[in-house]
Parts: sequence; structure tokens; C-alpha cells
Amino acid sequence: MAQPQGIAAQTPAARTVCLTPGGETVARMLRCVLTVANRPETVTLGPAPAPHTAAAAVLLDWPVLPPDLFESDRPSDGDLAALAGSVCAAGTLAVNADDEDLTAFAAATGLHTVTFGVRKPADYFARNVTNRHGGATFDLLVQHQPVTRITLPVPGRRMALQALAAIAAARSLGVEWPAIEQGLATFAGADRRVTYLGEYGGARLYDHAVFDPAALNALMDSARQMEFDRIVLVLHPDDAFVPSSEWIAALSRADLPVLADESDRSSSAAAELAAAVDGGYYISDPDDLVEFIRRTARPGDGVFLVGAPFSPAVAGALFSARPHARRDDPFAYGVAEGGLRETGQIKILICCLLGAVSEPLSHRVLADALQADGLCGYWGITTALSDLMRTGAIVQNEQDGQVQYTISPAGRRGADELASALPLAVRRRALQKVQTLLAREKAARENIVTVAKTDLGYLVSCTIPDRGGELLTVRLSVSDAAQADRVRQTFLSDPEGIYKQVLGAFDLS
Repeated sequence: MAQPQGIAAQTPAARTVCLTPGGETVARMLRCVLTVANRPETVTLGPAPAPHTAAAAVLLDWPVLPPDLFESDRPSDGDLAALAGSVCAAGTLAVNADDEDLTAFAAATGLHTVTFGVRKPADYFARNVTNRHGGATFDLLVQHQPVTRITLPVPGRRMALQALAAIAAARSLGVEWPAIEQGLATFAGADRRVTYLGEYGGARLYDHAVFDPAALNALMDSARQMEFDRIVLVLHPDDAFVPSSEWIAALSRADLPVLADESDRSSSAAAELAAAVDGGYYISDPDDLVEFIRRTARPGDGVFLVGAPFSPAVAGALFSARPHARRDDPFAYGVAEGGLRETGQIKILICCLLGAVSEPLSHRVLADALQADGLCGYWGITTALSDLMRTGAIVQNEQDGQVQYTISPAGRRGADELASALPLAVRRRALQKVQTLLAREKAARENIVTVAKTDLGYLVSCTIPDRGGELLTVRLSVSDAAQADRVRQTFLSDPEGIYKQVLGAFDLS
């Protein structure tokens, strides 16, 4: 294909291409292209070793100084100036047109500049970006003229933008289109950036580094664009992980959210978060996690293993031909010592719980109570509920978008007759958990907790209504979202107790 008029391919003597810090993905893409083209240029992050020695520089993102090291988060143009100063007189500055600050900076340098973008018109523009299970494709326009359709093995609009940056840099070096297309097609992704691991049972597995809710939301945005039938999200938190309402909201966007770690169940922050996420699961054993994915993965699923770098081990075990160590005993997965492993025992316990309360139990309350402290496993609960509905012992209905269960007369008779087959301690522990969860749900319905972002952190308002007014309102200013969520959970766990403590503090009880 001929080079479009107005963008002259340049091949200066300089043999370095510089990128803004954070441009690791662009660097990998460009190296793939240069390898296919058998070109000698090197790609570096940051300025070239000496001024005016680089053939091209790519301005992808505006660098920001770390706020924990400086008094403000003001943009740093020092890095950009050094990067631009690296480019030789015959070189090219490739600039992200979607960032107005970058384009304004580039215009002031006096260098030959080309632009790339996915939102605003640019010299290199991606149109019709489409994310499928295997990656992304887009129509490439150069100076508003269609040139070719680019295929990337990795998905995401951000990936398309980074591919445009690599294309702009490569064309500035005079690389021909076939080498560009072939090079980008061989790009396997940056380390832990929606890295494709392989396929299992028709589901596609990806590895991605996520350590904050904003990054998880960005991943979910990309995952939704990939048009999977279902998104299975497995989060393995790092050691510094603290549950928060932001984490809960981000995880709830997945069709099947799973929290995984190797911590003690009673003290795990991951277990706490899984209990707060609607439909969430907590798995504390790597073997159990592998088996969970094996049994839940189905064609059309996207399985994203995110957080701490545990994906290679999980993927290796999944793709291994050898049987899994615990595969022959699936109902033992997630069950602690002294818990229930037999489906018949779990069916009796479910009927006992439904018969002991005077209201329907939601699937969330029932599952959380049965899985608490390893009392029952996921597969045992699922099989028991299916059997009980099939035989008419329990009835399933839907209320306010939630699946609920009630016990039938036949189920109640069976519970009365067979309850003694279960240890009394097991029945009491499960019923106590159900009552605790029901009380928390009731408190959430009858009381009001709001969390507002402020300049100093978060303001949490906890209110106990009374006859159209307020019986008690407590407002607390906290420094971060994790503390705000902790205040919310503590208040809703016992609003009456907190009210009594306030009265006692003022000697009014």
C-alpha cells in the first residue's frame, strides 16, 4: 500500500524509539513489528541516552507525579520535554490525539508530529473497534482514508489505541504495511494485561493484574465488550488487600464472582468480601479453585484470573492431562473438618432451616449460612437444592429480583422426622448464622446508611428512622472507603445495640 500523502515516511540515522513511561504494551507491540520487518531499531521507555538521537518518540499518556511523594498530583512535563528532546531533527513525534494536553505540548515542540486516536480525529484512527472472544479488530484510517483492517490477539479499546501508537511509530520509520499487520498479529499481550492463557471446556482464560477497584472496573468494561455469554471473575487479593464498598460494586458486575486465597477462613479479608458480594464464592484451596473452574466453565465463558500472580499455576493445573487430586470427591471441596459432605445430610439441614424460620429464605442467605466456616460445600448445596425442588420438599419463587425458598408440608414432615440424624451443634450453628444474616438484611431495609465522598475522605451517615422522623443519626468522617464500609457493616449488624450505647453514654438508658 502506498504511503498516504502528507505523512512522509522517514528513516533517519538514529536507531532508537522512545516512549512515555507506562508504555510497556506499545513497546512490546512495536518490537513485534520491528522483528517481523527485520529492523535494527531499539525501543526504550523514557528519553534516549543522549539528546537528539532518537528516530521517533511516542507520547501515549501524560505522566503524573506520584501523589504520595509530592505535595500535589500536578502533571509533570519534565519527562515529556526530555522525551521530545531525544528526537533528532529529522525524527517524528507520535502523539495521542485523544489527550488535548499532549497535543498542545507536541505542537509547541516544533517537531514533525503525527497523531493517533480512537475517539478524536487523528492521522491514524481506529474505526469500528470490535472485541470478540479472541481479541480486537478495527478499521485503520490514515488521514481519514481506509487503509486496512487490523487484527489483535488481545481485546480492548485501550489495546487498539496502543496498537495505533505502535503503527504510527513504525510508519515513521518506513516499515511497510505487511510487516506491521503480521507483527501486531503475533503480539501476545503484555505481562498480566488481559494475557490469554488458553481454552478449557470452551471457555477462554485470561490473566490480568488488578490491585484496586478502578482497575477492576476497567477490566469489566473491556470484558463486557468481548461479548462473552458469561464472565467468571476470580480475584486473588494481595497481602495489603482491604475490603470496601468499591470492591463489592466492581466484583458484583461479574456473572460469577469468586474470591480465592490460601488464608485461614476465619480471618480472611477475601472471605469477608465474598460474603458481601451477591452470588460471590470464597475458595481457600488452590486445588478446590481448579476443580471449581473445571466444573463451572462452559463454552462462551470468559474466565478472568486477576490480582496476585497465581494464574500460571491454576492454568497449568487446568490444562494438565492428569486427574486432579480431589476430583473424585467434589462434595468435599470447601468443607471444613466436621462439616457436611453427604447430599442427604445437606438436604435435611436445608429443610430444618426453612422449617425453623417464619419467612422465605433468599438463595444468598441460605448459601452464605451453609458455607459459613466450611459447614457445607458449593457443590453439595447446589445438588441438595436441586433434589429438594425436584421432589417438592421445597418451593422456589422470586421476590424483588431475588430467588427465595420456602418449605412445603412434605418437606416439613421430613425435617421433623430426620432432624435427629444431624448433630445438634451443626443445626444450631447454621440456624444462628441464618438469624444473623436475616437480622442484617432487616436492618438494611429499616435503617439508612449513606456514604458521601468529601475532600477529606468519606462522610458516613447512619440513621434509625422513627414514625417519619429520626430516632438517631450518627455521622462519622473517615479517611478511606474501607473504613466507611466497616462503619456501615458495624452499624447494620446491630443498630439497636448502638442506639443503646449512645443512650448509655449520655446516661439516658
